[in-house]
Amino acid sequence: MFDKLGKLTARFPLPILLGWLALAGLLFWFAPAWEERCQDDDLRFLPPRCLSVQGHELLKRAFPRELYGSKVIYAFERPNRQLTKEDLDLVDRLVAETLQARDDHPELLLGKVTSHRDPLIGSRYISQDGKCTLLSVSIESPFLAFRTAEALSHLEGRFKPLIEAYRAAHGDTEDSFRTAATGPAAIGHDLNEAAYSSLEGTTVATLVLVVVILLVIYRAPLLVLVPLGTIGGAVWMSLRILALFMALTEIQLVNITRVFVVVMLFGAGTDYCLFLISRYREELLKGQNPADSIRNSLRRVGGALTASAATVIVGLGMMACAEFSKLRYTGPAIALSLVVALLASLTLAPAVLRLLGSWAFWPHRLGYSPGILPIRPPAQDGDAGLWHWVSKKVAAYPGSILAVSTLLILPLACLGWNTESVFDISAELPLGAESRTGMEMIRRRFTPGELGPLTVLVQAQQ
Repeated sequence: MFDKLGKLTARFPLPILLGWLALAGLLFWFAPAWEERCQDDDLRFLPPRCLSVQGHELLKRAFPRELYGSKVIYAFERPNRQLTKEDLDLVDRLVAETLQARDDHPELLLGKVTSHRDPLIGSRYISQDGKCTLLSVSIESPFLAFRTAEALSHLEGRFKPLIEAYRAAHGDTEDSFRTAATGPAAIGHDLNEAAYSSLEGTTVATLVLVVVILLVIYRAPLLVLVPLGTIGGAVWMSLRILALFMALTEIQLVNITRVFVVVMLFGAGTDYCLFLISRYREELLKGQNPADSIRNSLRRVGGALTASAATVIVGLGMMACAEFSKLRYTGPAIALSLVVALLASLTLAPAVLRLLGSWAFWPHRLGYSPGILPIRPPAQDGDAGLWHWVSKKVAAYPGSILAVSTLLILPLACLGWNTESVFDISAELPLGAESRTGMEMIRRRFTPGELGPLTVLVQAQQ
């Protein structure tokens, strides 16, 4: 099979490249963007038997005005003295701003606003020592939703000028009059920012690592574009395809799935491309022309790449048996993305290599022309290269090397075995996150449960 694929790729590289570009164009015009289709509501991923789902449905029927997807809590604290009347008046102005935003921008899904002025529970919104007060705003969208982040950004744009002007007028600093946004909505916002910041860092690190490896080993700038372009295109098309599946089927994916797709595809897909490039280079060094090199490369490594990808794809696909919908949909989604990356590695990458020919290794030339010498001749038995030396030692002393390797990784295995799971969401936040700072403020001034009270519903039997 892979011999036929190699012949096809070697013979028709340009149509294959144009076919991938045409597919990308169709996805661009007809498939929705990822942000338009991903889901954020955690409740819809839980099975109906869960008490939280049953309670949510009961609350929706009995008290629809009390129903909300998330909540942001603004904390205002004076650490060294009690809040003044002017401080509370500032909170009143922020309440008025919130109500105005709710009326002017219904798309933000802002709901009930509660402060110290509430006739029923307002007294609980001021700490017993009088140094801290709270302002809570209900939001209909879930805490990880893009819409929730938009609502928080809008409120911050309204609040920040008023708070800065108030501090300037009263000679306060950020330490003498502290403010922070926390609660589920703010925590979700900070979690999203941390996740996407990590994603950007991981992507940049991956790109830099691939570039450095290719430049150090092959010293060929053009060669860098092959794996980066192939896997970058596979990531973009995978997200479009997943968004299309969400639009046409009942599949529901959370926005954080994008992080897993990017990391998995750049990690595994780049490895597939580098494996192919290494074999292609070896074939060129043997004196093969680019067409035969591509055909032989796919014939020899295609099965290994497919088997390697298949183990991961099948393993992720088994997550479809999970009861929790987040896992049931996320596993197959990543598996489908890996299929796209594998197909790109077996068709798009070799097609580009075939079109570039031996120029892929520019400024060096690898080829079958008698007058052109390879940058490094094939290894001979007498070579003293590093990997030749390593291979000889492994073949000569397999037992000793296995024992030493096991001893080296045993401490890491013990460390991983003793790792404990943490279910505190705030522990995953950066130390400087505003929501984490606000949580600490509330913990200092209020009793446990004020930040996320538990709602208990009692239904009379009829």
